[in-house]
Amino acid sequence: MIRLMRTMQDTYDLVMTVEALPYLYKRKNVLEAIVKQTIECAFFIRDYVDTRGSFTQVIKYSVLNVEAQIKAFENAFIDLQRSFQGHMAVSTQLTVLKILEDVRGLGAKADFRDMSYAIDAKCTASCAAHLPTDCAAPPTDLITSLQNWVVGDSKESERICVLYGPKESCSTIALLVGERFQFALRLGSSYCFRGGRQIDTRSCTNLFSTIARDLADCNAQFKQNLWRAVGNETSLRRTRNPRVQFEEFILAPSKDVVWNGPFLIIIDVLSVLVDKGAELPRNLRFLITCQLEDDIYKAFRGQSHILRRQLGKAAMSRADNL
Repeated sequence: MIRLMRTMQDTYDLVMTVEALPYLYKRKNVLEAIVKQTIECAFFIRDYVDTRGSFTQVIKYSVLNVEAQIKAFENAFIDLQRSFQGHMAVSTQLTVLKILEDVRGLGAKADFRDMSYAIDAKCTASCAAHLPTDCAAPPTDLITSLQNWVVGDSKESERICVLYGPKESCSTIALLVGERFQFALRLGSSYCFRGGRQIDTRSCTNLFSTIARDLADCNAQFKQNLWRAVGNETSLRRTRNPRVQFEEFILAPSKDVVWNGPFLIIIDVLSVLVDKGAELPRNLRFLITCQLEDDIYKAFRGQSHILRRQLGKAAMSRADNL
């Protein structure tokens, strides 16, 4: 682990040399790759040294080859150093946490095509298309506080943050936060209910099936667990019940899954209550927007695993204190 950290430091020292500074704008792609690789490694190191976390179980059951993973991260930074020095094209393929082949095998056979999926529901596409051009920019401290909540490493942190206020303002925040975590490859899924198309596939009946399929693309273990849960049950794969979907497609497959660092799921303008959110793993964070007068806002009161934030308020506070 010390060797990996030294290799990372060598990479940063190289970038910050006096000779390199005038040419940084020409090496934007390499710098972006270094930033993304740093984020991935930083969460790996954080969770590795945290004895409370899931890595203890992972090592015990040999799901993860730690030494090989550390070496892969080292090699990734060495390759980035070479790309930076030689002005060579950099690979866009990020070196991420790898699990063993036997874990990936079952997931490779999974076929979720008959689980409903909402096309064009991602916040980065749907929100931008329907936001007014004169929508005021949200305060930077609010964006920063939401980012800090997502990446927070406390095991007691709330798994869900409910942001309520004017629809356009909430959607703007969902869009901006989503773009930042998308850049860092930390946006597990997003679902925006806003839209004015005559033919629209977005509905609470395919909300969590869509999110589950996105998460299966992010994590091979989750994909394997999801397939084990629904692979032999056609009726379950095709269920349109949001509560059943959340429990069977999100909660159940998430058990014992290793998430290297946090992954954000955004639901913009939620209209259905999420039960049992306290059972979510600590590295899955749901950012949910709704309006103050919505029944969904009232239903979230008094739940300690939910953080509530009202637009226009200066500070975040726990839901059970409001």
